[in-house]
Amino acid sequence: ATVMTHDVSIPIHELRFFLHVDADLCAPRSQSGVFAFIGNDSEGTKTPIPIAWISKKQSIAADSVGLSEVIAAHRGIKEALALTLPLSAILDPAFAQLHGFADYGTVLRVDVRGMSANLHLYSRAIGLRISLIRDLIAKEVIVAQHIPSAKNKANMFTKVLPRLHFQTERQMLSILP
Repeated sequence: ATVMTHDVSIPIHELRFFLHVDADLCAPRSQSGVFAFIGNDSEGTKTPIPIAWISKKQSIAADSVGLSEVIAAHRGIKEALALTLPLSAILDPAFAQLHGFADYGTVLRVDVRGMSANLHLYSRAIGLRISLIRDLIAKEVIVAQHIPSAKNKANMFTKVLPRLHFQTERQMLSILP
């Protein structure tokens, strides 16, 4: 079976589910950005098929960039898993593995360190989020990777962008006017 996109035929077994998350630290609540899509290479950059996107104020006030990024990652993972699990049952079991990208190291270090002293203040609310992320990485449901900010497809959902940056980022999402 194949999927057609941009007049290109892609075998289903080559498709993977990708998630980009980002956050913009601001008061009183930070902004989470999430972009979920299907792609067919290691970073999902070839023929991305947008599936879901979110721009939402965070429910918990963050006092650091790291904390706001963890909150954004948690939101993105919850939303993406609701999409990946049904698709993996219908199309291909490989869809069950989510390729997650973040541009801030705190999200990626969660797997190794768990709770840090910097995040201890919010131990209950953040601890639960960190535990979920850590467990999903350990069980290989999520493959967490770093992505430079300039390539993070969720960036445009976290802040107001000048027109040229907006147009560039819209093209990166494969969303045309």
